[in-house]
Amino acid sequence: HLGLELGLLADPVAVNMGNPHAIFFVRDLAHIKMDVWGKELEHHPLFPQRVNVSAVQVMAPDHLKMVVWERGTGLTLACGSAACAAVVAGVLRERSTHRCRVDLPGGTLHVEWRRAPDNQGEVMMSGPVAYVFTGEIEI
Repeated sequence: HLGLELGLLADPVAVNMGNPHAIFFVRDLAHIKMDVWGKELEHHPLFPQRVNVSAVQVMAPDHLKMVVWERGTGLTLACGSAACAAVVAGVLRERSTHRCRVDLPGGTLHVEWRRAPDNQGEVMMSGPVAYVFTGEIEI
C-alpha cells in the first residue's frame, strides 16, 4: 500500500517485474483519465527512476481489464510486464486468482503467477503477437 492518490487513482500496489509498476485498482476504467494522471504519476518523487502506471478494473476474479501509461512512452495499447504486474497485484490484494485473462486496448493476454512462499516465483504470459513497424537508423 503506497500513500499515493491522484484523481480517482488511490492506494496503488508497487510491483517490480524487472521494471517498476504502480497498479491502481478502480471501479470503472471509463472514468480514468490515464492520459493526464499517468503522466503526472510517472514523474512522482516517490519514483526517482519513473514508473509504469496502470489502472485495473476487476471484471471477475480471473478476468482483469486495464489501461497503461508506460514510462518514457505514454499511453500504450499493451504492456506485457504491466499485465503480469496486474495479476501479481491482484493476488496480493486478494482481488484476482493466480491465472487471469487480461484485456488491454491492444488485445488480450493470459497471465499465470506461479507464486512461491516468499511471494517470488514465475510469472508466465501468453498471447498474440503483431508486427508493428520497421525502421532504420543511420549511425
